[in-house]
Amino acid sequence: MTDDKVTLAKEAALDKVRMSGPGHLNCSETVLSFGLAVLEGDPDLVLAAHYFGGGIARTGQMCGALTGAAISLGLRDYLQPGRNADATAPSIERLLELIRGFKAEFGAVACIELTGHDMSVPGGHDRAKEAGALERCPLFVSWVCDRVAPMFGDSAGH
Repeated sequence: MTDDKVTLAKEAALDKVRMSGPGHLNCSETVLSFGLAVLEGDPDLVLAAHYFGGGIARTGQMCGALTGAAISLGLRDYLQPGRNADATAPSIERLLELIRGFKAEFGAVACIELTGHDMSVPGGHDRAKEAGALERCPLFVSWVCDRVAPMFGDSAGH
């Protein structure tokens, strides 16, 4: 995996989270899109992360950028035949480090805390968008992409 490939994949993914209308991806889909590009996986698999946006179905739970990283690592394991639970244990620890680092950097891991909006209520997502609360999402996605990328190329899981 080259640095150029990672950079191009990250920029393409960030373009999708920044856009509005058709083609927009939520944070989880965006990180998964990045992972699939780096891993040379089927880009249609991005749909696997669709319901993880807004902290899982807009409930405000774990930030979609983090869930997208977890899904990406699972797909990395799937795309590397022969991996087993013993081989993935180091990746779990690195994912936990990523989550702890995210919390240290941004003060929370829950979407509702990061955005300050409950998007599960009628009109909640629209109010969050109108208030500019979702403008930080590309920052979260970028931060996660930078830290999960080294894990994609590590066939040993650490």
